[in-house]
Amino acid sequence: MNITKSVKSLICLMLALVMGMTSTGLTACNKTSESSDWKATEAESVSLGIDVAKSEGHYTVTLTHDSDVFVDKVSAENIKIEGIYLNETDASQESTEPIYTSDTITAFQVERESAKKLVITFDATTDYTLMTVVVHKSAMSNKMFGDAYWREGSEVYLPPSVSIVGEFTVYDQNPTLNIVLENTTFSDNLTADMVVLDGAFRGITVTGVTGNEQNVTVTTTGTINDKTVHGKVTLKAEATRCGSPLDAFTTVKPVGAAVIPESYRLADGNLEFRVEFGNIALT
Repeated sequence: MNITKSVKSLICLMLALVMGMTSTGLTACNKTSESSDWKATEAESVSLGIDVAKSEGHYTVTLTHDSDVFVDKVSAENIKIEGIYLNETDASQESTEPIYTSDTITAFQVERESAKKLVITFDATTDYTLMTVVVHKSAMSNKMFGDAYWREGSEVYLPPSVSIVGEFTVYDQNPTLNIVLENTTFSDNLTADMVVLDGAFRGITVTGVTGNEQNVTVTTTGTINDKTVHGKVTLKAEATRCGSPLDAFTTVKPVGAAVIPESYRLADGNLEFRVEFGNIALT
């Protein structure tokens, strides 16, 4: 595959290849199942940090994220890699534009060092100067595709991320959410409607947001539900300066035994209520 591009448009080339890999299903490993779904929209992917080290034909590609995004078992079939290099032999003497050729890397090893870090290694005689990597959503704990692009000589890209600080328990009322950003900042015009709650936080209303560029306190009204063990906060694209939606997840602890607040009622002069024990509601 030959691609003619000027040096100034290399970033556009990398972005196009990332989108192409997630939308057309290019084969990046011989073990990849043909039935795997590699189609993704922009809203279904997160950016990963990437560092590429080259030494005498041996490549070490390190993928990172600030949050715990990689599942326990990640294999080569979960990853697609595209390498791009300057093809000097195909360039005509009259051409003023460099010709870049892309290769699909099919033989590589992957090691999960932690939930925040993957290390991919392979050997190649080609001197790749650009690279794109896509991690399938089945290997991501947030069920979103992970993508990364690298250009030789550029600084390591650190993706923006968001986290929720604090502990939460089922049936907590009016929880306060402390939101922390990494590698980006909140917009100056941040408002409550730019924060969306889901999961165990679904049904809770955001009443206010206050804070500084990377730390914001979200006040709410409502009760944490027992439908799932995870609470989710989504910051809309306009909420931060990175220009893309950001998701954060936190674990909601079950209660040992608690009265369900919404269950109180008077019946025949008696006060009745429901009790939950270990997330099992008892009438």
